[in-house]
Amino acid sequence: IYIDPVADFAAVVLSSWPEFVSSTRMRTALAAVRAIRGALSS
Repeated sequence: IYIDPVADFAAVVLSSWPEFVSSTRMRTALAAVRAIRGALSS
């Protein structure tokens, strides 16, 4: 769950990953959510 109250934006990432904890996949998902937030606020 990603919440940015300043931008009035919230996102939930639902997925099934082979590894339970993967910092690489988490960084990729977070970058995608931030890109979506940026595109919507433009």
